[in-house]
Amino acid sequence: MKVSDKKYTWCFAGQIHAQGDRAKMIESLKKCNGEYHLHVAESWQSDNSLSTKEYKNILSESIFVPCPRGNTSVDTFRLYEALEVGAIPIVEKSDYWRNLLGEHPLIETASWNNISNDINLLLENKQWIIDHSNKVQSWWVEYKQQLKQNIAKIIAAKSEPKEKQKNDPQKHKEFLRLKNEWSSLVDRDYLKYISKHLNQIQIPKEKFTIYNPGKKIAIVSLYTPEIADYAICSEMSVRDYCLKQGYTFYVYREKLQADASANWSKARAILNHFDDHEDVVWMDSDTIIYNPEKRFEDILARCTGTKKIIACEDIGANNKKIAKGMMLNSGVVIFRNHFYTKNIIKKWMNADCDKSSLYASGGDQGILCDVLKKSDGFGFNRKIFPMNEFNTEPRFVDENTFILHFMAYPHELKKIFMRYFVSD
Repeated sequence: MKVSDKKYTWCFAGQIHAQGDRAKMIESLKKCNGEYHLHVAESWQSDNSLSTKEYKNILSESIFVPCPRGNTSVDTFRLYEALEVGAIPIVEKSDYWRNLLGEHPLIETASWNNISNDINLLLENKQWIIDHSNKVQSWWVEYKQQLKQNIAKIIAAKSEPKEKQKNDPQKHKEFLRLKNEWSSLVDRDYLKYISKHLNQIQIPKEKFTIYNPGKKIAIVSLYTPEIADYAICSEMSVRDYCLKQGYTFYVYREKLQADASANWSKARAILNHFDDHEDVVWMDSDTIIYNPEKRFEDILARCTGTKKIIACEDIGANNKKIAKGMMLNSGVVIFRNHFYTKNIIKKWMNADCDKSSLYASGGDQGILCDVLKKSDGFGFNRKIFPMNEFNTEPRFVDENTFILHFMAYPHELKKIFMRYFVSD
């Protein structure tokens, strides 16, 4: 509606006895030239309130809409309702509006007591009112468009790989400095104290989540509530890494075999997604991506086509100072999509043994090693890299570390240092 066609100089619908001096504002507005529409409501959404249609029509037919502060905040719905129908809002002079809206064409008044004088002066210049009305409407359209763009950018930024996945020199420096001190961190009471006073990270309520679906390479992980306080750090680290490198990430937050310890669910979790990807990587929930620039494709490129299962040596496998470990560590294992591999995983899953605890029957790691030795005695179908290739125990961290694995470390230590590594 053109300004020249509007019926009312001003309108107001709402409570008079609310925040601020609305009663005096109304008395002053009544002195304005021209017709006005005043509807006093008893309370918010009271029985005598106008219908939405009635209210909109009245706003549309008004040149000015006074917008005094609300009961709980400076601005009110009235301001935006007026802008939507092409009326000119009048607000109380305050830095609030510039901070909220930037440079704006709203009319500001220093005092409602003299508002009638101000409006009457404006009414004398009809062309100014027409021009300013057009200015307000153009500004409001542009403001909303810019707001939509800003929101879209924020949403897009949250969907992009997180910048924190870049190498953090300071955190790397701290881990390298601790290289020779990990074994001395055995004061459980001290660790418990620190761990207890860390802020909690919210754990997703869903029992299963897929991040970045449909990629050639997928990473699978699983944890249960009793270790969620540090496992969520692993999830955050691997999730951001997968978004950065273009991998799918599956994370389970409950065990998949009710009568077995959670670690025995590895094989089942892998099989659930094995046929959907060219390669599936298992990662334990006490691992973090130390260097997100490294890629699994580079590891695979160093293996011949016959190598269907790719892992790293267990701790101590080639270190005389440490007790001899197993053939491989099952904390991080790459399974290539092949019928042979699938058969190995099924044998691993269906092993008839005690699965009541983490280390029962030598643990899931021991069973996998046994299955591989029996199925591939000469190692034709497997590739075992040195430990530091992509499954590094903290005592052996260096500049080339890809994945850090807090294998067999105290719960509290895992929580403290994994939290530090993924923190902003």
